[in-house]
Amino acid sequence: DNIFQVHLDENRFGAGFSFDNHNESEARGELIINGLVSKEEENMVMDLDIKPSSFHYDAKEWYIQPSKIRLNRDGMEIDSFGVISGEQAIGLFGKISNISEEVLTLNLERFDLSVLNALIPSDFGISGAVTGVAELTSAHDNMEIMADIVCDSTYIADVAMGEVRMTTTWDEQEKRFNFS
Repeated sequence: DNIFQVHLDENRFGAGFSFDNHNESEARGELIINGLVSKEEENMVMDLDIKPSSFHYDAKEWYIQPSKIRLNRDGMEIDSFGVISGEQAIGLFGKISNISEEVLTLNLERFDLSVLNALIPSDFGISGAVTGVAELTSAHDNMEIMADIVCDSTYIADVAMGEVRMTTTWDEQEKRFNFS
């Protein structure tokens, strides 16, 4: 069962999405967002207010923490978006724009990589936990991702992966990330 509701009132809106797939993975949950559309100096702005919500997937309950997101033509600003399940946590905060000093940060705390198995071939098999931080410097002419990630007891196709450290830079000419 899937239900999507939207309520509009002048420049304000509320949206809710709930789902229950009634299957073995017990996928069910809800997401509730309120918003305000406004104009600031010829720039359309959308402020999103994510309300405490939750979803259940693969026998785990995930809690979506309240947060605020601001969108405009110059970029996006996220004020501490987070999802928590037991000792696992995913956090996202910061800004994406044309200004090189602005950074979007992703925090992972004991994130169970096995959730990726639903997206990849079955013989690839990923397991383990990831803890770390990745930062995206968002200037369009010099994008960069810096990461300090530790893989704890992580296996890919039955091969231990150990500790992983990764840095990437954006190659504007080739329109791709270069990993090092």
